Amino acid sequence: MHRTLLLLAGTFLFLGRSNAQIAERIWAEPAVLKSFTKRILVVELPEPNTKVIDDFPKKTAAADEAAYRASLENYRAVIRPAIEEHWKYNSQIEFMTTSQIVELFTKKSTKHVVLLRAVLTDGGGVSVFSRYMGVPALVMTRTDGDHKVSKKGEVTIMKHDFQMYLTTSVAEDGTESYTAAGMKFTLLQAQKLLEWNWGNKKSESYIKYCKDRSKVNCSKMKNKELLVEENGLYKSVDKAEAKAAYGGPISFVTRQDLDAAYESGADDKAVLYSMPVGTILR
Repeated sequence: MHRTLLLLAGTFLFLGRSNAQIAERIWAEPAVLKSFTKRILVVELPEPNTKVIDDFPKKTAAADEAAYRASLENYRAVIRPAIEEHWKYNSQIEFMTTSQIVELFTKKSTKHVVLLRAVLTDGGGVSVFSRYMGVPALVMTRTDGDHKVSKKGEVTIMKHDFQMYLTTSVAEDGTESYTAAGMKFTLLQAQKLLEWNWGNKKSESYIKYCKDRSKVNCSKMKNKELLVEENGLYKSVDKAEAKAAYGGPISFVTRQDLDAAYESGADDKAVLYSMPVGTILR
């Protein structure tokens, strides 16, 4: 059955955020993005970063570390099967730990492009973790690209080639979790964005892609029930206001029900996944 997705930039359906400070752009040119198909994709299986753990406030260090480690464990459990099933952009795929990927950056390998679990930070930088502010994302970049590796084995990426926002759920303790359906959605959107950019004179952002696809997809939304996660509204908007603004049937469901509806591909429903694109206030 046909699966319908709503790509909508309505503010009442976004997670709470401050003014966007993230660099919402694709650095690599279309020809470079297309050339990635000939490289070996190396998918990161992230390891705990001791520098991140050491920086947690003493009062909450134990809880922060537990949430951090739980997020990494959940991500590792979800990303590998999702890549194996849904990633078609590269014919050759490998999985490596963070330490192994650092070696590829050190060697400036021309054969690989890596897919990293990252956080897009205020000002356009890339980090591995940000407790209070930052946008969780997948970063795709060449191992022979614009980066530096310190003597301590720390990689600083100046201009990453490509980014795609991660669909996550965040618990009250700060634990970011991932679901199979949410990761599938993220990976499929990433590949559509990559291929869409092939025909552009310059690489365009995910927001530009959404606006382009909305010209075709929004007309398909008529009479479809829109499913929204229960906590998916902006904090100052209530459910009645959202229903009035949408003008069609909306149901607020659990993340489990949202994922199930997406996987079912029902013709009479559409699902909305929140994908933060600005600086999140948690």
